[in-house]
Amino acid sequence: MTEISAATMSQKYRYSDKIDQARKLRIYFILWFTMSAILPVRLVQAEEARLTVEEAVWTSGINEQNHGAAYSQTAPVGPLYLWMKVKGSNWALQW
Repeated sequence: MTEISAATMSQKYRYSDKIDQARKLRIYFILWFTMSAILPVRLVQAEEARLTVEEAVWTSGINEQNHGAAYSQTAPVGPLYLWMKVKGSNWALQW
């Protein structure tokens, strides 16, 4: 049976503590890096992100920013488009 001196045990535990601290720092860094990548750079207020549909029309075509003939109850067989007039902040409309 081998005997280990108190000094050797003390050195062993100090080395073990340094490894544990290094692991903790590594974990903290990984968590910080992951969270900074996941969270957006700028948090947006709910009011700023809201879009409002002011008008919606089923139509036969769309030219420029206007709709063609609007259908209310029935539409003929053929191309059918949903035209919407949307209002929102510049931030919300950029997406």
